[in-house]
Amino acid sequence: MGRLNNPVNDSNDVSAALRGLGFRVELVTNAGRVRMEEAVEAFSRRLRASKGAYGFLFYAGHGVQSGGENYFIPVDADIRSEAYLRDRAVSVQAVLDELNAAGNALNVVVLDACRDNPFSWRRSGARGLQVVGNQPADSIIVYATSAGSAAADGEGRNGLFTGQLLKNLQTPGLEVSEMFRLTGGDVARVSGGSQRPAVYSQFYDTAYLGARPAPVHTAAPPAQPAPQTAAAPAAPPRQPGPPSRMVLVEGGTFQMGSANGNSNERPVHSVMVKRFYMGQYEVTQKEWVEVMGGNPSGFKGDNLPVENVGWNDAIEYCNQRSLKEGLIPAYRGSGDAVTCDFNASGYRLPTEAEWEYAARGGEQRRHGL
Repeated sequence: MGRLNNPVNDSNDVSAALRGLGFRVELVTNAGRVRMEEAVEAFSRRLRASKGAYGFLFYAGHGVQSGGENYFIPVDADIRSEAYLRDRAVSVQAVLDELNAAGNALNVVVLDACRDNPFSWRRSGARGLQVVGNQPADSIIVYATSAGSAAADGEGRNGLFTGQLLKNLQTPGLEVSEMFRLTGGDVARVSGGSQRPAVYSQFYDTAYLGARPAPVHTAAPPAQPAPQTAAAPAAPPRQPGPPSRMVLVEGGTFQMGSANGNSNERPVHSVMVKRFYMGQYEVTQKEWVEVMGGNPSGFKGDNLPVENVGWNDAIEYCNQRSLKEGLIPAYRGSGDAVTCDFNASGYRLPTEAEWEYAARGGEQRRHGL
């Protein structure tokens, strides 16, 4: 069975995003069939205990369909022929039936599993997953691509679908159906129309996985209880103060550029910089690995600066570290269409002016630390 590059990263990053929204998360990766089924049963029990809860189940990995039924493929599966699927794989319909029995307010099921059947015995034309036959009430089921199609595993840290989902999952004030509509449009655009997510909804109310949008009127609205999550409250928000290993650079005005430098440094001009936080040291290889997983550096050492990192790698690190710490990522888009939200709470790269101002020490001298 072929190895997929991104499911563990996808699961880790979606888990971090959900924790930032207040969900209690149980992360299960590289699991066998028994562990997968145990996790689903435990999840269903927690939902039963809180009828107002919102449940969110995310699966990334191999998924196949046979005879109109969908199956998750455990990592320890020894499925030598199609006849063994029922006994050695996990039925998607059985998972949905467990969630339906919980009777909670809303269940969101995201299946980034619509990839090619990895087994040699696959039937001709049997690609991706099929539409479920019995969808739970008050549920939204999202496929990474259209039923019967295969989805891209992705070449970066995340699969194509999950990479776009993460950008919208923590956008404040997005109603859940609107979030998936935007994600579907992003995936179709980035894939050039070759991959189109499918959303099937049996949920007819409105729901926000994070904070509700601020009211537009001035009158005080009636108090509304926040939607409950699948289990216990999340960790308390980060206390006020500078982020770890960062220092506050007070803003000011300085003369940027050089009259004797290259053409792109001329002319010298006055620039005002607002206060900002900046890393006290360069990002270390240990910090990079904790967020991104791999280490691209040629000269290895936990406390050495990470190297061999391009601009796109750096902004991905900023976004992934933001998600890991429950912050709103600053960057959206991909390739030449990346934009930065300077009001977001997450990490970003310093601007050219901020970098020069910090390097000068906020003073007017040409060189400084």
